[in-house]
Amino acid sequence: MAHTSLLFHYFSQRRRSASFRGFFFIPTCLALVTSLFILFYISSTSNLFTHQHQITLHLKQSPSGSSTISAPNHQFISIPIENASTTPSEALRNDADQRTESQLSSRPQLDTDGNYVNNNEVFHDRHIFLEDYKEMKRSFKIYVYPHRQIDPFANALLPVDFEPGGNYASESYFKKVLMKSQFITKNPNKADLFFLPFSIARLRHDPRVGVGGIQDFIRDYIFNISQKYPYWNWTGGADHFYVACHSIGRSAMEKASEVKFNAIQLVCSSSYFLPGYISHKDACLPQIWPRKGDPPNLLSSNRTKLAFFAGGINSPVREKLLEVWRKDTEIFAHYGRLKTPYADELLGSKFCLHVKGFEVNTARIADSLYYGCVPVIIANYYDLPFADILNWRSFSVVVATLDIPLLKKILKAISPDEYLVLQNNVMKVRKHFQWHLSPVDYDAFYMVMYELWLRRSSFRVSFAVRASGSADCSREVFPTWTMIHVSCSISDVEYPRDMKSYTDGDQWETEEEVPEAQGNVFPNMVFKSKIKWIALFVLVLSFATLLRHLSIARSSTVDLVQYSAQAGFRDDFSSTSQSRRNKKLWGAVKPLRSLQSFANPRTSYPAPNERNNGFIYAKIFGGFAKIRSSICDLVTVSRLLNATLVVPEIQETTRSKGISDKFKSFSYLYNEEHFIASLTDDITIVKSLPDNLKAERKRSAFPTFKPKNAASPDFYFKEVLPKLKKGKVIGLILTDGGCLQSILPPSMSEFQRLRCRVAFQALHFRQEIQILGHRMVARLKAWGQPFLSFHPGLIRDALAYNGCAELFQDVHTELIQYRRAQMIKRGILNEELKVDSHLRRENGSCPLMPEEVGVLLRAMGYPPKTIIYLAGSETFGGQRVLIPLRAMFANLVDRTSLCSKTELSNLLGPETPLPLDTFQLPPAKTEDQLKEEWKKAGPRPRPLPPPPDRPIYRHEKEGWYGWITETDTEPDPSPMDLRMQAHRLIWDALDYIVSVEADAFFPGFNNDGSGWPDFSSLVMGQRLHISPPSITYRPDRKVLVKLLNMTRDNMYRPKHNWTLLVQDHLNKSLSEEGLIRQSLLSKSASFISHPLPECSCRIPSGQAPVQDVKGDNGQFLYGGEVECPKWFGQEVVLTESSGDEEGKSEDGEIPEYGSDQVEVAESNENEKTKLAFDQDDEMDPND
Repeated sequence: MAHTSLLFHYFSQRRRSASFRGFFFIPTCLALVTSLFILFYISSTSNLFTHQHQITLHLKQSPSGSSTISAPNHQFISIPIENASTTPSEALRNDADQRTESQLSSRPQLDTDGNYVNNNEVFHDRHIFLEDYKEMKRSFKIYVYPHRQIDPFANALLPVDFEPGGNYASESYFKKVLMKSQFITKNPNKADLFFLPFSIARLRHDPRVGVGGIQDFIRDYIFNISQKYPYWNWTGGADHFYVACHSIGRSAMEKASEVKFNAIQLVCSSSYFLPGYISHKDACLPQIWPRKGDPPNLLSSNRTKLAFFAGGINSPVREKLLEVWRKDTEIFAHYGRLKTPYADELLGSKFCLHVKGFEVNTARIADSLYYGCVPVIIANYYDLPFADILNWRSFSVVVATLDIPLLKKILKAISPDEYLVLQNNVMKVRKHFQWHLSPVDYDAFYMVMYELWLRRSSFRVSFAVRASGSADCSREVFPTWTMIHVSCSISDVEYPRDMKSYTDGDQWETEEEVPEAQGNVFPNMVFKSKIKWIALFVLVLSFATLLRHLSIARSSTVDLVQYSAQAGFRDDFSSTSQSRRNKKLWGAVKPLRSLQSFANPRTSYPAPNERNNGFIYAKIFGGFAKIRSSICDLVTVSRLLNATLVVPEIQETTRSKGISDKFKSFSYLYNEEHFIASLTDDITIVKSLPDNLKAERKRSAFPTFKPKNAASPDFYFKEVLPKLKKGKVIGLILTDGGCLQSILPPSMSEFQRLRCRVAFQALHFRQEIQILGHRMVARLKAWGQPFLSFHPGLIRDALAYNGCAELFQDVHTELIQYRRAQMIKRGILNEELKVDSHLRRENGSCPLMPEEVGVLLRAMGYPPKTIIYLAGSETFGGQRVLIPLRAMFANLVDRTSLCSKTELSNLLGPETPLPLDTFQLPPAKTEDQLKEEWKKAGPRPRPLPPPPDRPIYRHEKEGWYGWITETDTEPDPSPMDLRMQAHRLIWDALDYIVSVEADAFFPGFNNDGSGWPDFSSLVMGQRLHISPPSITYRPDRKVLVKLLNMTRDNMYRPKHNWTLLVQDHLNKSLSEEGLIRQSLLSKSASFISHPLPECSCRIPSGQAPVQDVKGDNGQFLYGGEVECPKWFGQEVVLTESSGDEEGKSEDGEIPEYGSDQVEVAESNENEKTKLAFDQDDEMDPND
């Protein structure tokens, strides 16, 4: 078809006769006539479009047995995908033959006298269970959405680091054991199910969420993962599951209905979740906890009481039970707490009553089984744990609630032999209801995993179909439940081939009698069905041919081709989406694997005192990097002075700059509420000054300081603190990207860790920015290929400071020199205006140009199809300087390539339109001026007068074009310029998110020597903190420039030894050598650009210990990290084992979940103690 399109395009560019064009469109006319003819024939000769009569299929219980399906009136039956396409009519005809008498007699039943007849087999089908169990252990894989210790809700998303307790502990135990099991995979493409790791019990006690906020949290969580990852959208959540044991979980999904109806709900009690609980989609998790050993006296001869129950009256069923049997001598029904041990009563009773209440349910069943007591389930509906596997009627008694007055008669009707069979079966199934810290075969954990394995890939078939007469079957896929709705006709009714395995002896019954297929009825129907489908196929083919001809005709006209990043990725990676990654380019840096982020307080760290020294308000000037670094210093200074911090004002985003009225200054970029809540244990933060102090601030009654970015703590203790105590309010004006020296004495290491908590935990961008940023990352990773983020660092101020003007051309050089002259005039720079830019470049003081970066990346081995994300809201020099890089890497994209204009404009909010700049033509020159110019211009003689002036266009006088060639001073920024400066903060925030999440990062111009924080250094600092082994290049520009000068004549075809030198230098920059340089050059400007060793720890490993490297001032340049707490070990073991497993098949890519960590305790004592909110009031078995 591609050759046809090219041929037609070739002919379309040349003039052809009318007869030729008519001959070309003959196939179009023939296709149209043929389509109309076939449509007329089908509509007049077949019943393809006639009305279908539907039937209703019911499951009728056999009079000789009952269904093994635990819950009555099930609406859905799970059928595996591989069996869904069998011919069900055979099963219908052979159904009676397949149900033998032995099968019917093997089931538990109630005889005519009401006596219970027991089944010795506790499994529905032991053979199938054992075979499937082996397959489950071998192949079942689960992917857990990755979260890190620095995430704001890590306490509810990561496994706990202590032994849980109480009836809700099974929720935490399941997550904790699952994370260490062989079922976890780091490759989502290999996963059968996806685990949503939030904990209802822990969210309930989180003061930021609480009971009222759980619904909003889950709704937002599902929205975030569906935007950040593609896995939820693959099936609408049908292959996802979550665990909820707390009773609050029954209403937690009210605002996330797609979770309730699509995902698998693994709940501790199905009765909590009605009607949201769907049998055979959802599963039941027993409420149990690890126990050691077996209780004594499990023999039935020691059981003197007939039945036992103790608990609160919190449901009508319990109230009825206590009303009838409270005073009975054989049935011990007690209200409230027992005076005797609960275990003694369970060991002394033959039957233990399980009565549905408002709280704990399955915990009672687990208790009775553990103590060898036969459970009696008193409920009209209850989906029992492992009902798909275990035959509950073989080891329990089920009594309807209406039969409570007959309870004693029912229990006494069970003969001693039958009771012994029941109790023996209880002893057989006990192991399936026991939990172990290290799971053993067939215990509760593995049984739950088997339940999930059964639900990993199934279609739920609705039997709500009615028909009479003759019609056909059609299937309609409902994406909400991944359900196939079958509406069938009698002439071609299909049923699952092995329906006996699902109905277990049930008989089919229809509202109208199904006519028996005789003679050659079915062959004729099959023949007619084939004719119809063939005719429909021809119709569709003709229509497709018509559309193709029309598209060819339309494409014959020449049109511009718009570049699309998604289309480009599709062309490049459609055939190589599963290709293996190169470990050398994308793999983890092994020497840094032992580093872990650890920014929690490690010494005595008191909470902020309400009675502090006063308030600090601040104004922050500068761009994105200066703002982020300044906020970290402000919080640290507030802690240092024991003061309350007023949310700082970002001057680039004030209302006067023309931003949307929807935002205030700080909230334009950052999440204000999260910022305040995350630092409650460090300082007190308020949104504004008290009303009585606002008026005084307007009168400038409070002292204001303008500290340098390297101000010492002594400056604040001696100069600022006395005035703060005196006036209770001070103001700070920050212009240099900070207000406190970056390197503090070792005794103040807790303040350094506070800086880390601010930068990496508290400073979250507002939600709209985060959502779009993660959506951009998802789009970059959608094709399964890694990507590299590159920040050129071509910023006018940095170029002017370092004297790099001559690296550019024409007007750009003049612009840089003008800004440099301004810096010299203001005292920012003490150098000559004109310097040799090429000498500066060789000294490493100028950036690597995009062309040079492209050469270096090619030398490293990055292929031309590598996806490179261009970060940075400003690239001085424009697209011209990027042309060589784009020629080397065609998949060079930025935010405009990944986002639509609507998505970007939605981040800015509704903005008031600005008045258009009035464009004024230059004033007309007088006759005298023209004569004077005539006398001074050009050589003589001039036979003709000068030509008239050409028209002046608007774009020639806009921006810096309008003044650099005519005046010597730069005009004040226009309102649109001020608004664009605010917009650049948003674009930098998006680029920051993408750069931190990138598989590799390359800076073009970091450590520029100005002493100001820069974008690249901040990205490198956060990557070093949250994922130290990730690929982050820290190049020495002085070395690279020498290498580039060596091969200037053969830049695009360098020699092999030159390539090896480049690879050696850049590979060394990834680990120890690069970190030492970064510590020397970057840490002095901004601590958060290199937060080692204060904010990290090391996991002990079998390798040689790290050799500490110190500088002249005694500061650690490399090493010096403390040993991580013991609980870090299990996380790292899980990470390394998972990484090794994935490396065999993928190529050693850094596992995403490997950096997840749980919250660290603030003292060694807390590591062994349980948190207060994990000890529920409902833990007592008497509930």
